Amino acid sequence: PPPAPPRVTAMSARFRWLPLTVLCVAAISAAPAAPIVSGVGTAQTLAQLEAGRRALAAGNAAEALGHFDKALTGDPKSVGAALGRAESLSRLQRWTEVEATLQRAQAAEPRNAEIRTAIGRVAFARGQHERALQEFQAALDYDPDFVPAMLDLGETALLVGRADYAERAFRSAATIEPTRAGAHFGLGRALLRRGQSAEAIAAFERAAELEPQRAQPWLAIANVHASAKKWDEAAAALARARKADSQDRSVALALGDLDVAAGRTADAVKEYGAAAAKFSDWPEPLIRKGRIHQQLGERAAAESAYRDAIKRGESQSAVALNNLAWMLAEDKRNLDEAAALARRATELNPNEPSFYGTLARVYDARGDAKAATVATQKAEQLRKRR
Repeated sequence: PPPAPPRVTAMSARFRWLPLTVLCVAAISAAPAAPIVSGVGTAQTLAQLEAGRRALAAGNAAEALGHFDKALTGDPKSVGAALGRAESLSRLQRWTEVEATLQRAQAAEPRNAEIRTAIGRVAFARGQHERALQEFQAALDYDPDFVPAMLDLGETALLVGRADYAERAFRSAATIEPTRAGAHFGLGRALLRRGQSAEAIAAFERAAELEPQRAQPWLAIANVHASAKKWDEAAAALARARKADSQDRSVALALGDLDVAAGRTADAVKEYGAAAAKFSDWPEPLIRKGRIHQQLGERAAAESAYRDAIKRGESQSAVALNNLAWMLAEDKRNLDEAAALARRATELNPNEPSFYGTLARVYDARGDAKAATVATQKAEQLRKRR
């Protein structure tokens, strides 16, 4: 059957304060007045550094790479230029050159915490999480007060299920930089993972106090209350989240998710509809709205929502493609279209077993037993891997 609407508690995966980028972008973006270099450098070197930073900020990695290369020509020991070069290469997916650049930088500055943190971030980006933990810890061995390494250590520790390790890292960061909201936010997530809900809420509230324009702390608090089925408290937190950032799409979805979790399906449909109207290029609210209609047996409304979602962005609408195909197969109508929809869903998410189950259902409705068997076997293979 099609996947059920997500629980509010599933929102926690989106609560990272900032994405864990490959390198220390904050360090690369330091003002020219305080360049991150081993030596003073020349005016021309600093100008190339600044031009590279601007190009990175504009999303032009190739142009940035050229500027950082020129900066390194002027000052081969410039840590900022080396990090900028590695960041540019990472955005271009040139991983071998990223690692070579960082190895050269480390050879020139063997006990530099920023370089070691950057190496850890490359390991993280490549899925080498245990190695990333080791690199971040090594960076802290070089500089026990280097907060970026603490934050990255905390994020990685949370990912691998070491909440106690994450708590120590985030707590240390919050102690060294008590006004860094992200440290308190990370601490709250670690405490929540350890079952300390009241302490987690206090950490999230501190993060919200430090950066009142952020919706994430209030979303996290709403998640805590929703997990305890304290629907009114969760709704109040979401209202604070919306006030903090009315353009945050996670808030728009969370309002509907909360109604789903509380059993208020009619209210959920309204919230998802409002989100779809507000963010007219975004298919996700329509997908969630369609799932509710489908589960309630309101098939025409479900089909309309799914088709509208697909129009907004097929590549983001694998669930809509799958669920619409399922409905058409159930109704035994438009089966050629249903097959095309189901196949497209599997192309977009080839590791989702339920999508192959839908494809098998469509083939069965078309009377193609052989193709249905193949799709069913694929679904079973994927389920076993999980």
